[in-house]
Amino acid sequence: MLGTLGVIGSFLMYGGLPAWRPSLVYLLPMMLGTLAHPLGVLFAPLLLVYGVLFEKRLSCREMFSAHAWPKVKHAFGKTVPAFFTGMGLLLFLDSVIPFHKTGGVPWGEALLNQPVLWLDYLYRFIIPIEATHDMPGNVSLSVVDIRFLGGIICMIFLGRIVWACSRKKELRPVAFGVIWFVLGVFSFGNPGNSGNWISQPQVLFPFMGLMLALLAWIAYCLRHWRRSSPQRFSLMIPVVLLAGVLVLGVHALGTYQLHERGLFNEYYPEMRGMENQGRSHQILENS
Repeated sequence: MLGTLGVIGSFLMYGGLPAWRPSLVYLLPMMLGTLAHPLGVLFAPLLLVYGVLFEKRLSCREMFSAHAWPKVKHAFGKTVPAFFTGMGLLLFLDSVIPFHKTGGVPWGEALLNQPVLWLDYLYRFIIPIEATHDMPGNVSLSVVDIRFLGGIICMIFLGRIVWACSRKKELRPVAFGVIWFVLGVFSFGNPGNSGNWISQPQVLFPFMGLMLALLAWIAYCLRHWRRSSPQRFSLMIPVVLLAGVLVLGVHALGTYQLHERGLFNEYYPEMRGMENQGRSHQILENS
């Protein structure tokens, strides 16, 4: 959570205090967040994506054209301080607790598991009725495994969304949110992270990207309906509000299951079925 707040804080300072950008003060939240969790360094690649999509206003197709390279190089040049700061922080953290001792998996296995992680994270975001603690970790796969093939389809689907949404100014926040999600999942599913992605999958950072993409898409649809059909727009407002209430209810169910049969039952199995609160508190204190 602190690492994620570091990324958000740096974006807030970068966007809200443009006059302070030459002083690089916007890197301070990222630095503090990275010291709490290595994912704070993801601000650097996300800042590059932000610069290309919103400041240079380039689509994915335009990025690969010859006339766009000067803009891409300029955007990358503005993010060089963030990249060097992030690399320095990672080297410092590695000197304190070497990443190879934190339970990472070989690169080959991690890359083979990426499609499964993308698919599973997306599924649990859309249908959040299962405990996130039950998410798959380093499972044995092959290129002909149905889970791997399903993940590849998921990757193609998300890539298509980014490619299409980057072409329209109103939909670029959707592309940015999907890229946020991809970077979050990829960072947790590879060696060199905090090493706990197998037993305790991190969903906060990737899910924030998906939520950004979803809300940006809903806002775009509402604006479109408002211009095309005022009557339809007036009917859509209660529908969207009702859908929001239903989603919150499903998330509440998922959170309940997370605590009931995920973290709670694993770490305190001797407390299952106990009704004596005094005894439960005593076990917690002893633990």
